[in-house]
Amino acid sequence: MTDDNSFEAPPLGSLSIGKLFSDSLSIFLKGAWLFIPASIAIFVALNWLNYAIFGATLFLQDDQLFSTPFAIAAFASTLMIGLLGSAILVTFLAVAAYDMVQGRPARIGGYIAAALKFAPVVIILTIAASIAFALGLLLLVVPGIILYVMWVVMTPAVVVEGAGFGALKRSSQLT
Repeated sequence: MTDDNSFEAPPLGSLSIGKLFSDSLSIFLKGAWLFIPASIAIFVALNWLNYAIFGATLFLQDDQLFSTPFAIAAFASTLMIGLLGSAILVTFLAVAAYDMVQGRPARIGGYIAAALKFAPVVIILTIAASIAFALGLLLLVVPGIILYVMWVVMTPAVVVEGAGFGALKRSSQLT
């Protein structure tokens, strides 16, 4: 991630799926000390928050789950908290992985700041992409898969390239 939000990709050359998987696994293993605890911490914090706020819904019967305003609010809140947590985690991991690829030392505070900064954009784009993906799946499955593949690098386009709301277009160009 550069200070002026510009990014110039290196020339690709030949692309090998085996090399891509090997490089991805190498980045994951190199950053596992950071990726795994960060993922667990966010998962535990979100589940604790959901339980602290709406733990009473655990005691509702199945037929009561969507019959009370409290249960509906709990369900909607759980979805929103999960979406926020996912956006923060994916953004955190994208910035951390990019720093590792660039050979920079870990900056946990910087990753958290970037995750919080970009979370609103990532959440809005995730909602839009998820709706389009679901509609595509309803239209014979293949269009949904195509959209998913086209937009799979949306978050790195937001955080690494600073694409903002143009990240879906940029992701399509990259894939």
